[in-house]
Amino acid sequence: MSEDRYSGIRLIDWIGGSGREMIKKSSCTIIGCGALGCASSNLLVRFGFGSLKIVDRDFVELPNLERQILFDENDARMMKPKAIAAAEKLSSVNSEVRVNGVVTDVNSGNIDKILADCDLVVDGTDNLETRYLINDTCVKHKIPWVHGACLSSSGMSFNILPGGPCFRCMYAVAPELGRTPTCETEGILTSVPQLVGAIQATEAVKIICKTENISRRLIHVDLAAGTFEAIAVERSESCPACVKGHFEYLGKERTSSAVSLCGRNSVQIVPANETTVDLKALEKKLKTVGDVSHMGYLLNFKKEGHELVVFPDGRAIVRGTSDIGLAKSLYSRYIGN
Repeated sequence: MSEDRYSGIRLIDWIGGSGREMIKKSSCTIIGCGALGCASSNLLVRFGFGSLKIVDRDFVELPNLERQILFDENDARMMKPKAIAAAEKLSSVNSEVRVNGVVTDVNSGNIDKILADCDLVVDGTDNLETRYLINDTCVKHKIPWVHGACLSSSGMSFNILPGGPCFRCMYAVAPELGRTPTCETEGILTSVPQLVGAIQATEAVKIICKTENISRRLIHVDLAAGTFEAIAVERSESCPACVKGHFEYLGKERTSSAVSLCGRNSVQIVPANETTVDLKALEKKLKTVGDVSHMGYLLNFKKEGHELVVFPDGRAIVRGTSDIGLAKSLYSRYIGN
């Protein structure tokens, strides 16, 4: 295909032909393909990045369609993994971009491999723990990353660049569980992640093009109030990551074995060790005790008013409860220890 499809981008004075070439040769990894990841990756593929890697642990459900713009009702009916559905959509938008969908839970055991040969990371996650892990890895390997977050009618974006303030400069210690609002308790306005994702994608282009107008401030937007703010973030002299080089989250065998999913009334269970599950064999086993179906990328099992969605890597999302103890019990009972 001709570069004419990027003529509008090349005409922008701070991008030009040289910037377009940088974008074409760059590799970006988007971790998390919910509302933010959908919004940012949709724009990045249209910018014509050389390659995009979409990493997500989850599958598409009907309530996702309110704000996750890459998915449709058929994806939800098929319970298609988000990374696969996103990669298919993005590849049909721009066949010149190499798009790779990776269905996995990001943890300390695999993040180095996930980010290998990556020029830039865009944050599409919905939890602090994964962001701390991204931060440790990117600071350690000097990879720039663009943080993003949304809640209710507001959102933010912040560039974390080598040598500059990092995520732990802002949040040295994670808040206690239950102390921070979530999308489950506060909701989220459909348009907010689209705006924040657009900011993230634009900053990603600035970083790749090495322009002078890269934002060095945290950009905060509130669509209900109609306000945009640029907030200065100072590097903390006591930061354990970018100042002291202590990468605590990389030292964990896994970031967590169970986590309640924001706004989902669901719990994700991650096995302690890397494994591979024969889903066809598991389907045969579970047919005698409940309603089960094997849908190619995953297995769906219903029992006792709960639903277990099992992935080939042994992960499972237990739907119908936010009780981690109950979710672990159901996993152990039907999938194994």
